[in-house]
This record gives sequence, structure tokens and C-alpha cells, in this order.
Amino acid sequence: GSTISFSPVVPVKYNAQRKKIIEQHQRLKFGSEVDFTFVTVKINAPDKKTAYNMGMDVLNVYRALFQLNTSRSRNLFSQYEEQRHPTASILQLGPLHTLHKPSGEVVNDGLWYEPQYRQPALLNILNPELAEHTVDILLKQLRLCPFSVRITEILKLFISATDSYDPAQRFMMLWATMERATGTDDTDLLLKRACFFFEDRELQKNILESLRLARHSNVHGGKKPFHIGLKNQSLLSFVTHIILFLLQNPFKHRDWDSFLQFITTNVTSVDKEIKKLQMVKKFIKG
Repeated sequence: GSTISFSPVVPVKYNAQRKKIIEQHQRLKFGSEVDFTFVTVKINAPDKKTAYNMGMDVLNVYRALFQLNTSRSRNLFSQYEEQRHPTASILQLGPLHTLHKPSGEVVNDGLWYEPQYRQPALLNILNPELAEHTVDILLKQLRLCPFSVRITEILKLFISATDSYDPAQRFMMLWATMERATGTDDTDLLLKRACFFFEDRELQKNILESLRLARHSNVHGGKKPFHIGLKNQSLLSFVTHIILFLLQNPFKHRDWDSFLQFITTNVTSVDKEIKKLQMVKKFIKG
């Protein structure tokens, strides 16, 4: 098990030891930790490397779940692509991570840092209680899902994609997330499964086909997709729909294969069969 908690300052138990190890690495010039929210993840692990990986996994899954159900304000007149079409991680990692024993003592060499860290804009969450409640619901759904291990891997890939500073790389990683969430890298099968969640499937298929062509151009021609921010936003919408459907598991699928089989169903044929049965029923009733 694990617990995660947030605070405006470093908890007293860890503060002195954290300051000490940061001072030992002054050459890295981490800068001030003003206006940060500090996160504590408590886990049980057999060694330092496992503890760090487990702790970061817990935090990344939490951030991914927060990302799924939180909308962001847009400024269509901004000169910055990210402000016009926001797709970056809402809860971004800070520059430093320290690993402590239960006593508060820092584990030997227990400091990690984010070499590509960039100072983000200050985040103002309008309703933090609602956001936390929503994440709690999603966490419960994740725990109860029979294929939660699979979803956890998808969530980690998802937040890794939105963490990317390069919009073109974010696009590629979001596409990889969709491949993982639909269980295939076959284009036709992916389009069929990803469009399953929409009523206007033909329209969504055309949008996805356009995104696929942009990805192909990027991979094989080294050509950055035009209007990359808008494309990232469209792709993010598809990925979000699929992951939320996985978490909710409304049809109570017991395993991953049955879920994939379900979203491969030819919905048009099913609709025709239902319509035909309704006509037969009406005819029998006279």
C-alpha cells in the first residue's frame, strides 16, 4: 500500500535533511523552491531504487488521473500555442526529489533531479476539493478494475506524454498511448476501436485518419505536424475518452481480451440487427 499527501511546505520531519542534501549539490544550481506544493509519498520497498521507482509511479498515476478529469482555460488569441490549445500536464513535477527513511533521514545519495525542468506558470485550481474527490473516485475505479495493472501502465505512458515539453514529441507519445489503450498498432483496427466510443463514428474516423497522416509525416518525413497544438488537443480527447471508459468498465469486463473484443464489435451491424428485430417484433404483434 501507499499514501500520498500534499503540503505548502516541506514537512518538518524531512525538512532539515532535505536542505542538507540539497546544499551538498549546490553546483547543480537548483534555485529557490518558492511557490511549490510539496508531495510526500509513503511506500514500503526493499531497496533505494525500488523505493524511488514505486514512489514516482504512485505520483505519476495520481497526476494522470487528475489530468483526465480536469479542464483548463483557453486563450484563443494568445501568441503561445500551449495557451491556445493546452495539453501539457496540469500537475507538473518539480526539479527535485528526495528519498527518506521513516525517521526522516535522507537515504544515502537519495536525491534525484529533473534535468529538463522548466518553471511552469503558477497553477490556480478553482475547486481543489472537487478535483480531489474526482481523483478519489477514479482511484477507486482503478483498484476495482480486473485489468488495473494494464490501465496503470497506460496512465504512466499518458502522463509521460503530457509531460513532454516538445509538442511534436507529445503528439507521438499520445499516439503511442492510444495504441496501448486500444491494444493494437494496426491502423485499421486502431481506428475502429478508438471510434467505438463515439456516436458520430464516421466523423471521428476522419479526424483520426488526419491525425494518423500527420504522425506518418512526422515519423517518416521528419516533418512537424501543422497546427500541432490543435492536433495534440484532438488526440488528447480520444485518449482521455478511452482511458475513462477503461476505468469505468461499465459492462464489467473481467479481463483485457474481452474488453478489446467488445470495442472491436461492428456497431453498425449491431444497430441494423436491432432495427430488424424491432420490425419483426412489430410485425408479430400485428
